[in-house]
Amino acid sequence: ANVKKFLNLVELKPTMIITANQQFILGDPVTIKVLKELSRLDFVYITVENREFLNHGGIYLENLIEILNQNHCRKIGVDSWNMELKLHEKFNTYPSENLISYYAMLKDDQQISLLKKASGILIECFDKSLNFIQDGITELELRNFFDLNIHNLGADRLGVPTIIAFGPEALAVDPVPTQRSIMPGQLAMIEISAGVETEAPLMGRTFFYDKPDSKSEKILSKLLKVYQKLHQNIQPGKLSSSVYDQVYKNLDNLAPYLNGICGYGLGASSDFFYIAPHSNHVFRSKEACVTSLSLGIPDLGVIRFTDTVLVGEPLEILTDYPYQLILPASPEAKHEQN
Repeated sequence: ANVKKFLNLVELKPTMIITANQQFILGDPVTIKVLKELSRLDFVYITVENREFLNHGGIYLENLIEILNQNHCRKIGVDSWNMELKLHEKFNTYPSENLISYYAMLKDDQQISLLKKASGILIECFDKSLNFIQDGITELELRNFFDLNIHNLGADRLGVPTIIAFGPEALAVDPVPTQRSIMPGQLAMIEISAGVETEAPLMGRTFFYDKPDSKSEKILSKLLKVYQKLHQNIQPGKLSSSVYDQVYKNLDNLAPYLNGICGYGLGASSDFFYIAPHSNHVFRSKEACVTSLSLGIPDLGVIRFTDTVLVGEPLEILTDYPYQLILPASPEAKHEQN
């Protein structure tokens, strides 16, 4: 469904179409009702019923094509290459450009070299951060540390914004860093990226600040085993949806807390495919993708592991770094907590 409930978060995913004369918003009844109440902009609102939509893109193809036909649209820019091909097929047209966005995930030796260089920056930066994390540090301070050091270590840019989340309050899918300080016994989720020329890998780890309780330790241990199996299942010729299905099955009672997809292709069109239900993408050798296992667990917070990998036999984890991380809190911090 395109209204996603997650604990205290409701995520609305309408589709916007902008033509020369009008702006259209497509969405399910709940989304349209909320947007009508909150927005003062002059949109034409179109309510569509909940149904399975293509490749999780959130675009209702029938309604979209109807609007395009009525407005005599000849061109449309879309993010999803799969959706773009469907539209070209519907209108009996073909893209004039070559299939760069399709093949961008297949890396040549030069691109692989850049991916490894950028991944090395992420690993080195994460290493430096372990000495920087101490009592009282805030999410914003740690975010700024990563952003500065990623550039200082040689990156051209950030691939995506840095995500830092401490403790049980940070339960959003992509939490925004705040002035919240880390406390002993809490977990900290970090996801960073570094861009070097055309390539921008991602890396994410979750660690406990001071030793976790036995329940939290069991959850972390189980997730690490599931994440390891996710990597084992990514092989050339395998369907990406089958990898997701196996992850969901292995999570057992933790599956309802899974935050969305388990990865996506890493290229010029990064959302060409997802490791998600109903995805018909087949993995290919030398294909770069991001793997991610992210759960939001009440009273604990967000646990996320993220890596950039190169498909092959065997799979190469470019952001290879320890997962079982527990940082000791100072005795003073423990005393204050008690």
